[in-house]
Amino acid sequence: MGTCDKCGFEYEGYHIHCPNCGSLLDTDDTFTFQCANCLRLVPDNAQRCPYCGIEFPKTEGTRRNPASRTKDSNPTVYEDDILQLAKRATPELQYKLGNMYEECDSDYITAYKLFLMAAEKDYAPAMVQIGDCYNDWFDYEDIKEYQVDYEKAFQWYSKAASLGDAEGQYKLGSCYYDGTGVEEDRRRAVYWFRKSAQQNHAKASEILGDCYQYADGVEKDIKEAIKWYEIAAKKHRNKAIMELGTLYYNDYGYGIEKNYNKAFDLLVKLEMVNVKRLISQSGRMLTISALDALGNCYYYGHGTSQNYKKAIKIFEKSAEVGSDYALFFLGLCYEYGLGVEKSKENLKKAFEYFRKAAENGDAMSQNVVGDMYLNGKGIDKDLKEALAWYMKAAKNGNANAQYSLGNMYANGVSVDRDLGKALDWYICAAEQNHAGAQYEVGEMYYNGLGIDEAFEWYMKAAKQGHADAQFSLGYMYYFGFGVDKDSVEAVYWFKKAAENGSVDAKDFLNSVSK
Repeated sequence: MGTCDKCGFEYEGYHIHCPNCGSLLDTDDTFTFQCANCLRLVPDNAQRCPYCGIEFPKTEGTRRNPASRTKDSNPTVYEDDILQLAKRATPELQYKLGNMYEECDSDYITAYKLFLMAAEKDYAPAMVQIGDCYNDWFDYEDIKEYQVDYEKAFQWYSKAASLGDAEGQYKLGSCYYDGTGVEEDRRRAVYWFRKSAQQNHAKASEILGDCYQYADGVEKDIKEAIKWYEIAAKKHRNKAIMELGTLYYNDYGYGIEKNYNKAFDLLVKLEMVNVKRLISQSGRMLTISALDALGNCYYYGHGTSQNYKKAIKIFEKSAEVGSDYALFFLGLCYEYGLGVEKSKENLKKAFEYFRKAAENGDAMSQNVVGDMYLNGKGIDKDLKEALAWYMKAAKNGNANAQYSLGNMYANGVSVDRDLGKALDWYICAAEQNHAGAQYEVGEMYYNGLGIDEAFEWYMKAAKQGHADAQFSLGYMYYFGFGVDKDSVEAVYWFKKAAENGSVDAKDFLNSVSK
């Protein structure tokens, strides 16, 4: 089973040209000869024509067409002969022969003449190719009579579209979409994309999905976008595969139910595709999002078995094209020995990954770099560097870094002790539901700023399972500090704290039970 890169048609068996559009398929064969019987190009090593079946005799070890004439040892039919013979041919053969001249020889003038023969017989695919000549092919020709003309391209696409040709409808939609040869009209573009997509045109289905996802020429409708992406994905359109895969993996708040199995089944198809090709087809940001999602599938075991080694390979691809997220996860793998050996050398490598992402402005990595400088992990201990990186991450909104800055100001680490600044940073983190910061805010209020406020912050942290906050709540309920005495509530929170490892809570419960 193969797929034509040009029209998306799926075919079975051996073919040199697409059975649907006639385009030369991507094969390892080389083509020097034409069959004199049917005028089609054939592989150099062919024993017989794969189209009409005529046998080729051996000549100096190479099977050549006995009816081909040569010029300067070139075993091809003269161009003028081809055009004269083609006049008597069917429009289908004229069209396919035109494709051969365009794709094999880059002879756009001869190709144009052959397409024009077929178009004059109302053969719509040839009309599309003439449109392509006027749209861009003639850029390669320095002949006055043959120049790029977008309006003429639009006219030929219109003729093909009116005859129901799916490729023509897609190209006409593209003209309206880009304003090429006609005034831009996105709604009109969507109309023709839909016409083409309804005939299972892969590219039209893909771009129609884009239009519905991004509200481009039509109202936003994610379900409709998914419908068209799925059609395009079945025809191996990589952009559709990435759009669908990331939608199923991330949801993005569109109300789509996350489906890691579907996401992985789609995204795993990208493993063998060249990353540069993906970027050229779909853009860098979507490529990065798709690769990061696939890396996550392997890292977390979403939709597949957990496999850190494969996760590393995917994250490396994504990191190469600019993903700070991938650099962060590569750092985690090398820091904790996930998919690689846990060693001092790999810890240094982890620091390098984190540092690179941090320098690019990634807040998570900036915080980790601060941690590594603070603890001398993978790099020499440097409290001033730790403070500097925490400050960068904190200003970028990272709650962990804000909490760490609060600790440094509260304890005078590499800075003068300043409880006011400590409280400010703790509150920044606490408002982002950082349990440790919420507890520290509660502590500062309990120790002088206001016991009522302390109770509220302890409660927020306790509900997130913070053992010390749970113990503090139990203590306040037991003695009636900032709240009415309630021994039942007190015991409840002491038990919660004990379950989460609080020694003070266990000791208090033991003393109360005696």
